[in-house]
Amino acid sequence: MNVNTAIIILAIFILLKAAPCTSEINADDFHPIDWTVIETVHFDVVCPSGIEELAVRAARLSEESCLRTSRYLAHDMPRPRRIIILPSNSCETPAYEEAYHADTGSVRGGLPDDTIVISFSGSYRELRRRLARAIAIRQMHDIFAETGAGGLALSGLRPPLWMREGLAEYIAAGFDGPAGMVIRDGMADGRRIGIRDLSVAADADIDRIRREGQAIFFFLEKRYGIGVLGELVREVRDSGSMAEALMTCTGRTAEELDHEIYDFFSEIYGRFLRDAVHAGRKRRVGRALAGMPHQSGFIPAVSPDGTEIAVLAAAKHYTDLSILPHAPGMSRINVQHIRRLRRERLERLANVENNISWSRDGRTILTALLSGQRASIVMIDPRDGGVKKKIDLPFSAILHPSISGDGSTIVFSAVAGSTTDIYLYTIESAKIIRLTDDHFTDIYPVLNGNGGIVVFASNRNDKDDPETGAFAICEINVRTGQRRTLVGNGADNMQPDISPDGKKLLYVSNASGAYNAFVYDFTSMKTVPVTDSPTGVFHPRWIPRGRAFVCSEYRSGSYHLSIRTEEDYRAAGPIAVKDDEHAKITGSPYTGSVAQGSYRARVGPESIQAGAAIAMNGGVMGTFGMGFADPLGRYRFLIEGNYVHDRTDHDANVRMACYFLIQGWTLGLGAFRQGDPLPVTTSNDLTEVLDEFAFGIRSMEHYGGFVTAGGELVPRLRIDMKGAFERYDRPYPDFDRREDIHASLGRISLSLSYDAVLMGAMAPLEGFRGSLRIEQVFDVAGNNHALTLGSIDLRQYMMLCDYVVLALREAGATVMGRNSRGFKYFAGGFNTLRGFVLNEFSGRNMLLGTAELRFTLVDAMKFGLPVCGGGGHIGGVLFFEAGAAWDGRFSPVVSSTGRDGDLKMDFGAGIRAALYPILILKLDFAWPFDKKSIKDYNMLFSIGLQY
Repeated sequence: MNVNTAIIILAIFILLKAAPCTSEINADDFHPIDWTVIETVHFDVVCPSGIEELAVRAARLSEESCLRTSRYLAHDMPRPRRIIILPSNSCETPAYEEAYHADTGSVRGGLPDDTIVISFSGSYRELRRRLARAIAIRQMHDIFAETGAGGLALSGLRPPLWMREGLAEYIAAGFDGPAGMVIRDGMADGRRIGIRDLSVAADADIDRIRREGQAIFFFLEKRYGIGVLGELVREVRDSGSMAEALMTCTGRTAEELDHEIYDFFSEIYGRFLRDAVHAGRKRRVGRALAGMPHQSGFIPAVSPDGTEIAVLAAAKHYTDLSILPHAPGMSRINVQHIRRLRRERLERLANVENNISWSRDGRTILTALLSGQRASIVMIDPRDGGVKKKIDLPFSAILHPSISGDGSTIVFSAVAGSTTDIYLYTIESAKIIRLTDDHFTDIYPVLNGNGGIVVFASNRNDKDDPETGAFAICEINVRTGQRRTLVGNGADNMQPDISPDGKKLLYVSNASGAYNAFVYDFTSMKTVPVTDSPTGVFHPRWIPRGRAFVCSEYRSGSYHLSIRTEEDYRAAGPIAVKDDEHAKITGSPYTGSVAQGSYRARVGPESIQAGAAIAMNGGVMGTFGMGFADPLGRYRFLIEGNYVHDRTDHDANVRMACYFLIQGWTLGLGAFRQGDPLPVTTSNDLTEVLDEFAFGIRSMEHYGGFVTAGGELVPRLRIDMKGAFERYDRPYPDFDRREDIHASLGRISLSLSYDAVLMGAMAPLEGFRGSLRIEQVFDVAGNNHALTLGSIDLRQYMMLCDYVVLALREAGATVMGRNSRGFKYFAGGFNTLRGFVLNEFSGRNMLLGTAELRFTLVDAMKFGLPVCGGGGHIGGVLFFEAGAAWDGRFSPVVSSTGRDGDLKMDFGAGIRAALYPILILKLDFAWPFDKKSIKDYNMLFSIGLQY
């Protein structure tokens, strides 16, 4: 078997492996068989059939959130929106909301996207918050789009991050516990929150920025009234200046407001913080166990002998499982002694939705796992991190699993349809027993020593309302089903843990305003506080053979793992937080019409893209693309084409494809005709998503068909596979010195792409994206053509300040193999070296480096009578480019003349005008140069091309 045959077989195997083959449909799959639509005045709520109760509640909550948002922003929703409800907490954004990719047919941009996607995590209270937050963000987007928010394309800071995230969260939840926790923590550290600092914040901790913004809007409403919030959003839009908008709305400068904000929260929390500091002087504080602070939090579990602590810590995309050594009196852990046990993709479930527990024999650690699109329970060997057993269960989400002491039974909370209940699973018999059956949220279950009692948290209430109600600690008898409340004080009481001797219960509660740990005695039925943290203590777990526990404590802007003892806090309880000033989430219930119907997969227009360009030294291009899709994105059809005319040739390209989304994988097939090698500024380029290098034969006849399969390996990192059959027909004239090509070829390609870029409306602002592609072209008809191609494209965007972005690009490509002389890469023109003629250079190898400084010149344009109107930002660019396309040995400089050889360079400047939402006008002037001289400039004008 030769190399090419082996590559073909391997590629076919990968393509077949990528196609999902499932024998059953579970609720967590993205495409169940049937979908239902709930219609209200402002929304069409789409959900899988069987969870209509959830969808009707979501529809009502959406209308109430819309009314609340309209009251705060003084803005009515201009058009109906679509809301998709997914019965899972595995992700908030399903796979079909990916950015445009040339081989998936998913298009971002063009027609505005009115779809809101919400995953049901099991809590109706959380569902309300997510819906309100998403609706508020869409409403703000509508406000900024009213007068041509071209600034979104260039600066991306209108509205600033703290305003968008903070106001949306405030509208959704008011000034709640998490926001208060962040504010108290900052004040305890002597850090003042302020509008000035947040407006220029480059902090990666978006949650902190959101919470501090939430607090600022709480202050603004209390001090200046609810009307100032919507007014501030409009003033920022109209003036483009936060300082000017603040002065107009409040009559205060940002500096004056920062002083007012500090005094405002000092009045609320001053006594609390002073008492906490005073108490800290009198008592021993907990020991910091590990020097590894984390922004997202820790979930600990202690081994039965107390010598090790397992820790779940939410990483960037998934959760890491680690083992930390522990001994009595140990004050700090050497990071080198930490064993990281992650062997599979442990699901990151919003920090608190997962759990870990240790069996009594110390041989098993239990936690939840996301395997593909399915939630599972896994039993992990703590010695090497290997998965001993994976248990797949028929639920859309599995929360807070816990194993019994003897390792025979597992208790967990699970989402089935519209409810979240407690279940028991017997490992030996694989039998599932449902312990609770209601529409309330039942979470955090744990078993007592003999497995006869399950303790859990529930928001069950007398009003029969699953959307409200505080969480109480309850217990249920496994055998009889008898249920009683242990702790119900009107606060949120959660995360229980039973002591090894079964006599006490450790849990957290916000009864004092801040979350702290409490101990409940089963014998005396009394509760004793054991921590008095001013910021918050979470996930306490008993340490065997001692009156101590480990917990995750929020302080100094991150979470720390700490050891606490009952003796440390024997004489005092937590200091109450004055939180009666918090804004209350109120509003009239929705009483309008709700209509239920079947989902119809009607395909309609989804996106449209167009562009044109002309260069002074020759070269004309035009492009057009249109996408059609059903509302859920399960089916998508794409047609795109372009026309290219340079000094000697003119050609047209066209591609048509259809795509299907199945369980997170995008499968597609299509056909194309290509007359020019340049993928000329199609919608792929317009949305600034990675594209492969120009490859082919100039003025060729190249046509064929292709099939694709692709999906995300982890968030932001996707894999795409493509198989194609292609026909080349090109007789070259004698003076061209290239062989005629008449070939039928097959092509298999594998590409990896990573995209972590913060986008404005049309332009990338900050972050990194890159792609790596390997292709094998093999002979189909015996014409002795065999090629291997490789390319890499890396792009980095850095926001230097509010209105300046530095964009860097480094790329390279090569083609190798028999008879590869007729296959070239091309450089020169709009997308590569702007100072040179379109497609001026060609070769089997290609390199390109670009540095571009993008800045805003005019923040906004407005004009009045006799005609009223406005426009977007006007920006400018300075750029430097260096690249080459060559055969054989690379010679950057001709030694005999000292002038440039294969390496070509140019520099230039340009002007940009953004016409929201689909066009950018570009005018560039580029000067080629070498070591000896600067040549005549080239002028390029384009409409609708990538920025």
